[in-house]
Amino acid sequence: MIESPLSQLRKEIIHQKTAHLDEPSHCPLCIRAYEQFQAYAAFVTQHSIEALQGNPQAENYPHWKDLEEAMEELRASLAPEDMRFYRLLQNAKQRLDTILALIHTIAQEGKS
Repeated sequence: MIESPLSQLRKEIIHQKTAHLDEPSHCPLCIRAYEQFQAYAAFVTQHSIEALQGNPQAENYPHWKDLEEAMEELRASLAPEDMRFYRLLQNAKQRLDTILALIHTIAQEGKS
């Protein structure tokens, strides 16, 4: 049996909430990327709540370019701690990307 997008969304939200990402204090690049990630996470969380309440909004993140730039600057760092944090942040971001894609799918299904 194929799992519905709403059921997948619930599972992804639980998976995202079990992941913990400590706020960095060791470098400005990490801090900037973390702040951009937190803003993205807040956006996805708000849209997740709306989707779970039956009002999904297929809206793209308005500050995507800022987030991507901060992530790329961090990825370009040669410091091992920065690279480790980048990988953690990238994994967390991919989970949020999946959640947002599911919200878009649910919103499209609601229009059908």
